[in-house]
Amino acid sequence: LARNILQSVEHRAQAVKHLREVLLRHQRQARERYAAPFAQQLGQLAGRVFNGQVQFHLNDDLVVEKRTLDGVTVGLQELSGGAKEQMAILTRFAIAQLLSKGGEQGVPVVVDDALGSTDAHRIQLMATLFAEVAKQSQVIVFTCEPSRYDRVPNSTLLDIDQLKASTPIG
Repeated sequence: LARNILQSVEHRAQAVKHLREVLLRHQRQARERYAAPFAQQLGQLAGRVFNGQVQFHLNDDLVVEKRTLDGVTVGLQELSGGAKEQMAILTRFAIAQLLSKGGEQGVPVVVDDALGSTDAHRIQLMATLFAEVAKQSQVIVFTCEPSRYDRVPNSTLLDIDQLKASTPIG
């Protein structure tokens, strides 16, 4: 009886081990399919803002850990506050662009009160990207400083009173 129980437990343990190996292999393959296009898209966008050849190093969760700009690699935590907030927006833009490949209407991108630590030159570069991404995806910005986004062409500005007065959807 004990031998039968032991064999049963060993068989289940082998099945669990095999299942784990299969799941990890598929997870690794899925990550590889998503990581390269995401890092490439992010690099293309970032190159326009950081003025150079940009590459990103992603962790297993596809989170940016390091940025390499013209051969110099730094950890994301070492970037300035402005560069970090630009990276957060660029990440959203890269994902939106990847999801809208094929000409379909992209997913909306929401930005909440960003670019407060960004210098005027980079705000201009970011404004160009906002306009470009807005061709495929709706870009919604919440801010108490709308002047940061004055350079975004074809933008529509609504203040909080206009939003409160509008008819609810649904």
